[in-house]
Amino acid sequence: MSGFAEWKIDPASAAGLEHIGWRADDAEVRDAVPAVLRGSNVVVLLPPAPAWAGPVIGALLGRTGEHAGPVLLLTAPSMIAEWAITVGALAEGTTLRIEVARAAGTRASSASPLPPDLLIASPETALDRHVRSALHPERFRAVVFAWPEEWNADETVTMLLQDVDRNAQRVVLTARGEIIDGAGGVVERYARKSLVLKPPTVEAGTPALVTSPSVRVAATTWGGRAATAAAVLDAIDPMQATIWTADERDHQLIRRTLGSLRTGISVSSRTIPDAGTVICYDPPTAQQLTRLGAAGEVVLLVAPGTESHAARIAPSRRPMLLLSLIHI
Repeated sequence: MSGFAEWKIDPASAAGLEHIGWRADDAEVRDAVPAVLRGSNVVVLLPPAPAWAGPVIGALLGRTGEHAGPVLLLTAPSMIAEWAITVGALAEGTTLRIEVARAAGTRASSASPLPPDLLIASPETALDRHVRSALHPERFRAVVFAWPEEWNADETVTMLLQDVDRNAQRVVLTARGEIIDGAGGVVERYARKSLVLKPPTVEAGTPALVTSPSVRVAATTWGGRAATAAAVLDAIDPMQATIWTADERDHQLIRRTLGSLRTGISVSSRTIPDAGTVICYDPPTAQQLTRLGAAGEVVLLVAPGTESHAARIAPSRRPMLLLSLIHI
């Protein structure tokens, strides 16, 4: 944990990051964590999955000193539950108070006059709380916009943020490299002069799109990805396959779901396998998909909110019909 300690991140939060597979020397960690800890406004280019944002959220929750304080995380309703599980894994073993606002019109789960350390909500739900004087946006020290290019909430966000402290840190997570479009509106209005952090796997000259005909897609839910991965394996029955993830949070779940009788199946995070079928449990970047495709056939699991990202990085994708998941 020496690298995290050097950045003066709270030890419990650093342990949470390591628990789900992030290390201080990971490129994704080295780029994002110091900037977030400094309190800078940042735009981070990441595939649209909460797992990829572990280092960013871990840094926000692990800050000490002048930049410490409650965080408001705004996300699409379809990702609320996945965020709750990811943040819960990060905060395990800490005393952090995490609140998940799942629907408008519900009371805050805590009677405390202080906001939670992290509130996860859709823009509409957060605004509903604000209107009912149950949010107190002026108390938040940071606001996270999680893939706002997938929202349709410009007016809602404008109304919500007019009472946020103008000095509060803004963190924009976006899968769109062309940030002047989609998430660019959010960047221009609420996170101007931000430091833009590109994923370390994006290099000059990398193709923006993947046209390999071997890319297949399987629709799934966030909570059903392990079962969908098992159904994909049943359907194609490969000799060798890798379940590829962004972090290690669900590795035990995946192994339990696959069972102990399968051979030639491995589970790895962010490592490009040498050969065999690759099932992307989390969405990869365009360059990662190119490299994964070089290893063999690739199957993307497409959860709600990741559809447009999958269409951008794999325009020639072929849908899979998984009969083992159809219940009559």
